[in-house]
Amino acid sequence: MYFIDYSQISFDAFLLSNKQEEVIKRKKEIIESVNAHHRFRPERLLFVGFNPAILGYKNLQITVTQVGDDVLDYLRQHDPKIKYLSWDHALATEDQFDTVIAFDEFLTFAASELEQQAMLAKLCSLSRGTVITTLRDYKNQSFKDREFSIPSVVKGEEADAIYLEFHDYDLQDRNAWQRNVYEIQNDKLRSFIGFQCRQMFFKQCAKFSLDAGASDFLIHKSIMYKSLIKKNYEHVISMRFSKNGHNQSSRYNS
Repeated sequence: MYFIDYSQISFDAFLLSNKQEEVIKRKKEIIESVNAHHRFRPERLLFVGFNPAILGYKNLQITVTQVGDDVLDYLRQHDPKIKYLSWDHALATEDQFDTVIAFDEFLTFAASELEQQAMLAKLCSLSRGTVITTLRDYKNQSFKDREFSIPSVVKGEEADAIYLEFHDYDLQDRNAWQRNVYEIQNDKLRSFIGFQCRQMFFKQCAKFSLDAGASDFLIHKSIMYKSLIKKNYEHVISMRFSKNGHNQSSRYNS
């Protein structure tokens, strides 16, 4: 299974939620706060996967990738001008966006470090302003937090859903695991099995982004992200790109 499938789970949870407006506002505030920190006002945004914040924008140019047809149809009901970019096309295009947003630990959905480096390099090549992503602090993660994410309950108007995420770690490679998600609604169970994932560390992310031309790398200490389908907080990370594309500095926690 791939990130597009994981994003679909979040979309289904959002549709069920009875707090959609609150969720949209919180996710949009993260993006706005990051760009405000960089004193940057984007006009063209690329979202990797479904993000409720998309529904909070009215006058900007929005493009989405790594989403299914039903997600795209739903978003276009909100704004018919929303564009779609297939991930294969994204890998080949030379088009650039002001801000690229890839939440939900997008960079962990990889089988190898080389694949992670290539994924981040592509995100960086797609941006002429900022890239915003999220990661957990894997270096300081305790053993008890490795196997399960904190379960989440999404309250709906007619039904509630419980989400449980299990990390089946590789016995040969301690940085790799299979992410499995279970959704329980009343007596119905849906399972999403087989997301191949790999930990990415802050220093690793910083090096890859600076190698890819970022002029600045920052972990925002006062901004945290939380998915609908788990209660773990993820650190919000931004990369800034100058016009000349040369890296100049980095700031991160070891």
